[in-house]
Amino acid sequence: AVTLAEAASPCSDEGDDCRKSQCCSKPGLQCFEKNKFWATCRPSCDPGLDPSDKDGQPWSCKMLGIEGMWAYHGQRARQLMKNLTLPEKVSLLRGMNDGWPADRHGYAGYVGIGRVYADPWQPHGVTPLSMNDGPQGYNSYGRFKSKSTQYPALLAVAASFSPATARRYAAAIAEEFVAKGANVLLGPDVEVTRATLTGRSFETISGEDPFLGSTLVPAYVKAVQDRGIIVCVKHFLNNNQEIYRQSMNVEVGDRAQHEIYLPVFKAAFESGATAVMCSYNKVYGQYACENEKLLTKFLREDLGFKGFVLSDWGATHDALRSAKAGLDIDM
Repeated sequence: AVTLAEAASPCSDEGDDCRKSQCCSKPGLQCFEKNKFWATCRPSCDPGLDPSDKDGQPWSCKMLGIEGMWAYHGQRARQLMKNLTLPEKVSLLRGMNDGWPADRHGYAGYVGIGRVYADPWQPHGVTPLSMNDGPQGYNSYGRFKSKSTQYPALLAVAASFSPATARRYAAAIAEEFVAKGANVLLGPDVEVTRATLTGRSFETISGEDPFLGSTLVPAYVKAVQDRGIIVCVKHFLNNNQEIYRQSMNVEVGDRAQHEIYLPVFKAAFESGATAVMCSYNKVYGQYACENEKLLTKFLREDLGFKGFVLSDWGATHDALRSAKAGLDIDM
């Protein structure tokens, strides 16, 4: 029988090991990591030795789970920014699209401070972003030509009605990304299909149903990011047809946005998706990548997204308007 039901990993009780669930059943508790072997639910945590522990081992106090992830990495990012110069910070706002050595290094996109493959900013403690398509397998852009696995269309995953299938599918793709050195997966495509003849309807995990997409995308996101690969869900927002996608204007009421087109993105963000890609088309008369209602009102305020926004390739038309609207990286 085809079913959407799948038992979720239960949250852990106080004192239990929460490394796998990364959540706590009792309000007010957070999953804190002691070391790579042990984490438990407790109300607070101070790094170092806990006199009540008999093993005499220190606590790292890294918070696990979605909220813990954002808190930990947000704090780390703020600390790292203190060590970067202004030119270094500015270089993080744009993908490399020039000639060697400021090129894409064989990936779909590359963002870094340095201008060679082994970036000199590695001592700062940050790894450059090596971005690659795609939602359905590793797409070679100069590296590993003719040596990639093409997986079935994401629409086929949607037709499985199975989070377990979505998880296995995403895990296999992520393993190939790990092996080939890319650390940002440009996908999954989560748009809800409006026109069934659209050119890229085959690559959406949602098909025509926001509930289906919202049920499948958490498994995809977690399987990829558990392997250290950043998920970049796309395309935000209303990129629901391929023809005239770079010039068309879309008018959608707020209720339809929240009931049909935003829920799958929301499910991805609540599962920890770290990045989102804004689309080519216009919405409400403004390009998506310079649209304050999309990137600030819907994305940050309504959906609570805490990650970074990057443009589709060539989708930025005005750098200042895009930056003010909420774009983080121009590709």
